[in-house]
Amino acid sequence: GCQAVFADFGTGLGVLPRQLNSRHQYNTFANDLIWPDGIPTFRTIPLASRLGVDKGPLPDLDWVHACYGRSEYYTNLYDELLRTLHTPDVSTTNVQYEKLDLLDIEALGAFIHQHKINAANFSYVLYELESGMRTKIVEALVRELHPPGVLIVAEPHRELQGQGTVVELFHNGDVTPRTLCFVSDGHYKGYVIPLDDYESFARSFPIIYE
Repeated sequence: GCQAVFADFGTGLGVLPRQLNSRHQYNTFANDLIWPDGIPTFRTIPLASRLGVDKGPLPDLDWVHACYGRSEYYTNLYDELLRTLHTPDVSTTNVQYEKLDLLDIEALGAFIHQHKINAANFSYVLYELESGMRTKIVEALVRELHPPGVLIVAEPHRELQGQGTVVELFHNGDVTPRTLCFVSDGHYKGYVIPLDDYESFARSFPIIYE
């Protein structure tokens, strides 16, 4: 079967690529997020390689800490981040880190082909850009990704004016997003609320629940 060459664009500290396929990480956080029919069963992704991609210089822990708000909520999130970073199956996982400016569309396309990337993720990255540039970047990625060309985009609800995040999926070169779900907290806590394309997606790719 097809193996995923996965790139997390705007990766920050690069924690997400390290967490993939970790049963321990899944068991730690799965109960934080309630899906329509419960908690999905842990499943591994057939990963060939993982890349964490961000504009240079790549951020450090101090930079990330400065981005957090001053409240108990953010203190708990930061403590959670530190625990995650020190978990053995996160700290030892091999991830290739690369510097890339997403605004350089030509370099983005070349990067995708150089690494034969066929699966990618944006999480809270595009909202910082003006809407026309967001569209250019997404369309370039969708156009250039190798088959099956999976792109997941999670951006803040109403440009950070509301809580939570909307998750969209692009697939097989189609630049029209499938709007999957709304997550009540952008840190993937709370509830998954199905949106327009959730049911059709679940019919094509059934979610197995515990």
